[in-house]
Amino acid sequence: GIQSNGFGQIMFSPDGEKLAVSGESVGVELFDFDNSNGIVKNPVKVETAPMVSICFSPDNSKLYANHYTSTDIIQYDLERGLSKAVVGKLTGGSGWIGNMQIGPDGKIYISKYLGKELAVINDPDSAGTRCNLSDYGFNLGGAKALFGLPNFVYEGSSEVSPIPDFSFQVKCIREAVLFHISDSSLFDSGSLSWDF
Repeated sequence: GIQSNGFGQIMFSPDGEKLAVSGESVGVELFDFDNSNGIVKNPVKVETAPMVSICFSPDNSKLYANHYTSTDIIQYDLERGLSKAVVGKLTGGSGWIGNMQIGPDGKIYISKYLGKELAVINDPDSAGTRCNLSDYGFNLGGAKALFGLPNFVYEGSSEVSPIPDFSFQVKCIREAVLFHISDSSLFDSGSLSWDF
């Protein structure tokens, strides 16, 4: 069974067919996932060493992992019998590595605790060092990273939807707030909804 007394992560593959679990006491485990009924089955032990952060490549062929006290970024090739390769070492920050998260551009971003930048895997579908790990890939503009990154469900497109400018109007406390989009031409009629 899965249990952890510390850090860990659960990550679905972009195609929704795999589920990976990492933790200090579990290493990395990979499961088949049936997204029509939520059944998790066929566990495979990928790594027994403690691992904390995990992330799938956009094409579902690679799984990346690391432990927060190690600077190694490890790639498991899911199409080649879970072959393992260290694709690079990270520097900067406190030396502790945080979560990995695939971005809307298909790159994988890696938090470096107290670092002023995120590391980036620029070509995560590529094998080995061809994945193009950049230690200082994304500058945080003076801010410092912690362990986590925002949740983002990757849907397989490198196109980022535009975020419209909007304004709001409040007349009195406890009355309805009116929201207005400055340019509704970015959206098809009826395709925009507010979710609070």
